[in-house]
Amino acid sequence: MLLDALKYLGYAMLTFEIVFALYSLKKLKEVVTRYKILDAKKRDFLLNLRQSFADIFFKGRINAITNILSFETAMLRYALFFWQGNTESTQHEEAYTTHKSSGYGSLMPILLAVVVVELIGVHFLLLYLVNITVATVVTILSAYRMLALLADCVAIIKRPIVLRQDHLAFRLGIRWNVEIPYSAISSVSLLQKVPQSRNEEGLQHQEAVPSFSTLSAGNVVIACHTEIPFLGYYGRKKIVKVFTISVDNPSAFIKSISTKIADIHVGELV
Repeated sequence: MLLDALKYLGYAMLTFEIVFALYSLKKLKEVVTRYKILDAKKRDFLLNLRQSFADIFFKGRINAITNILSFETAMLRYALFFWQGNTESTQHEEAYTTHKSSGYGSLMPILLAVVVVELIGVHFLLLYLVNITVATVVTILSAYRMLALLADCVAIIKRPIVLRQDHLAFRLGIRWNVEIPYSAISSVSLLQKVPQSRNEEGLQHQEAVPSFSTLSAGNVVIACHTEIPFLGYYGRKKIVKVFTISVDNPSAFIKSISTKIADIHVGELV
């Protein structure tokens, strides 16, 4: 009797797995279709994929599952298929790169090479000193870190800062994402260098301003009327009102943003 019950339970579980797999394939097709619709409106693989998962599986609600799925998929896509896909902006949008002046693009291959050497060396060291299980686990984690570094490097190049019709789309690799309406920006200016003789209170104020840049403290300061939530890894958020970013052509960027802010004020007066 028990064997028969276990046999039927096995059949039931197999049937459930088949049905679930078919359901997932059907939903995956819907996700792709929804993604293509969103991609036609704006070029942003990570955020469009995140919204597609939310629309198909959770009726548009963003949650932990949509964040994890979108960030993991984006990481694999940028790391394993880095040669595919163009820059995520259209010819009608102003795009500003962030990696050239900081030297991030030239430094990343060096960091990746160090990670590869570390991965191989640590694997054999643990294999010799401990056992194959520990060596394998550590190697997998190191390989995952290497993929994350590669994905971030590729995404920083392919996901520039974009000035769209009504908002600034700031992307820093797959690390930080935010869309800020021009009406929410109060000022944008060059980051002033802090003199060596600056007093302690001023220095602390300077350090309190968060920086969303690759390697440096940034070269452009953006202040907003209200606090802005930045989207980080796996849905992590950082809420700021004043922050710095790194732009390869800061003068042109500031001029363009200032013009858009001025146009909004003129429109409000009219």
